[in-house]
Amino acid sequence: AGAHQDTIMRRAYGWPTKRVGAAFPRFGAANIVPHARALAVPGTNWLFLDPAGRKSPFMVWLRVDALGHVYAYREWPGIEFGEWAVAGEGKRDGVPGPAQDAMQGLGVDRMKRLILNLENGEPIFLREMDPRFGHATVASQEDEDCLVNMFLRPTPANSEGPELPGMMWGTWPSTRFIQEAVEVLKPWFDWNEDTPLSPLNCPRFYVSDHCQNLIYALKTWTSLDGEKGATKDPIDCLLGAAKRGIQDLQPAALGSRGGGSYRRGRAAGRTA
Repeated sequence: AGAHQDTIMRRAYGWPTKRVGAAFPRFGAANIVPHARALAVPGTNWLFLDPAGRKSPFMVWLRVDALGHVYAYREWPGIEFGEWAVAGEGKRDGVPGPAQDAMQGLGVDRMKRLILNLENGEPIFLREMDPRFGHATVASQEDEDCLVNMFLRPTPANSEGPELPGMMWGTWPSTRFIQEAVEVLKPWFDWNEDTPLSPLNCPRFYVSDHCQNLIYALKTWTSLDGEKGATKDPIDCLLGAAKRGIQDLQPAALGSRGGGSYRRGRAAGRTA
């Protein structure tokens, strides 16, 4: 009585609700929230990008609230471009879907315009990308340079829009082994499914129901297909966020609270 629906289906009826071998078996219905709820949560916004080489880049926008809960409120490419990955014979982590080719070869200037249009003025505390691509030498119109530096250059006005200033990017801490990164991310899904959800018993991570490609990746990815796994790119963005240790950094969250202090001869309450 009162157990999570997945637990009831599994134990009472023998109906498995989670993919066997998935790296995050605790990810399920409790982690998926209506899009409006994900947008309504106040907190600090972060963007994580996996440039992904010759295929479309994958991006996830995350918001962290004052209690440390993480909400994935936007992905790109979304399901309107098709699936990022689909089930495929002989591949535990799926095979590439149409979204992986939707914006293949997207240049830095177009990517910058795309990001700013999607964000539509919302404050982003920090943008970070995979360090393997962010600092790798790539060819540019002027000379060879890295992707992080190319984003820093202003984008000239053209038929797609006005001139844009440089965009600052960091790179998330590198991870030597896939399993190491998985262990860093698992606490986001750690809660007791056999007792009712409550403020003291709930997942740390939630994802908008609009982020269908990210949801599929979380349900499917096993890590068994290694670096070439079709669902690895969305997971890489979350792993980068977990390694970075994202948190709520709004002014209200950073400010100190009033407290009591004692001075000789009198007690005084002050706000630092």
